[in-house]
Amino acid sequence: MSQNVQGTKDPLNPEELLLTLESILLANAKQENLESILRSGQDALASMFHAIMQSLGFRLVGLGEKDIPGDNISRDGEGNLIGLPETWNSHGPHLYAFRYKHHQSSVTFLIKCITMANNFLVHGMGIEDNQETSIKPTHIELITDDYTSPSAFPYIVRNQHSEPLVNVFISKSRIKDLVSLYKINIVQKLMPNLTKPGYEETYFMRFFKY
Repeated sequence: MSQNVQGTKDPLNPEELLLTLESILLANAKQENLESILRSGQDALASMFHAIMQSLGFRLVGLGEKDIPGDNISRDGEGNLIGLPETWNSHGPHLYAFRYKHHQSSVTFLIKCITMANNFLVHGMGIEDNQETSIKPTHIELITDDYTSPSAFPYIVRNQHSEPLVNVFISKSRIKDLVSLYKINIVQKLMPNLTKPGYEETYFMRFFKY
């Protein structure tokens, strides 16, 4: 697992993120007493973006513009949501929307993923609680099949599943590319100077051309 120069694990290392994503999906299956299913490549991308946000300390507080009722959602000892709400992908593969808070900011962060033709568009923006000011919206555009394996879906997540979660993606290398794209164009623009042990900002894009 990759480490920075201080020896701290990078929370956005592909192996760490896959473990985080698997724990999120398994928590969903346990809550619902069901098998948690990724139905499409778009489901896989949207859930991976959520794993990135969670790994950086963002707390999921809503889907789209609506609050999540606290009495219907499992939370950990710190009040953070466990897993994802049952309806997180009910509008997939066409639309996903997540709303986050972070203890280092007073801003509410909105992430929306939209499928248009062969493209998967990811939009991010930050809104102050008073709704009077906002962070300039930012977005990325990618092709789902450049990062995920169509033959892997539907993918069933269970305690004893037969295929490793990494198989829904083309490779760990492509996960790394995806994470870099999201980090530079969404996370760093919405919340520059975010501090997290092992996390370092990237100051240039070496190989993405969109």
